[in-house]
Amino acid sequence: MSASLRGSLGTLVCTLALLTAMPDAAPAREFSWAVAALLDDAPRFRDRRERVRRMLEEWRAAYPQVRVMAEASPVMRDAWPPAKDLSDLSDAGLEALDFLSSGLTPSLAWRGEKAALFERVGQNDSDVELAALPTIRLLVVAASESAQLQTMSPAEWKARVTAGRPFWPSQ
Repeated sequence: MSASLRGSLGTLVCTLALLTAMPDAAPAREFSWAVAALLDDAPRFRDRRERVRRMLEEWRAAYPQVRVMAEASPVMRDAWPPAKDLSDLSDAGLEALDFLSSGLTPSLAWRGEKAALFERVGQNDSDVELAALPTIRLLVVAASESAQLQTMSPAEWKARVTAGRPFWPSQ
């Protein structure tokens, strides 16, 4: 088996692990730790940034592979919708990471789009829960609240971000 194929299969296996209801799936735990380290590094957001980016890019890139497999195999068809959700969430996480890295604050329209995405994913009829969803949401909330770093200490900002307060466009 070529190294390229092994790498693709490894990414697919990690993606499928995230497409389970296991809240402590190893990739999701690693992602959670990396995002926590990134947020601890506010306002620079350099610590573990590239690891967070690579994981999100891998999850986004796995969707086409899952789709091809789902089209060819009835057994994989149930994995298609959660894989698409994970890809969409990964896009949102990458956008949030770009906002944090650049020091720019997302628009209210962006916040509204992401709130709608999380609502849609949360309402899916699938029996599958995406283990990385809460951490991707945290990353999006952090980007949405990044302007608060101008008036709050990093510790106060992180407490606000992690308090679980919803981030609706009107706030």
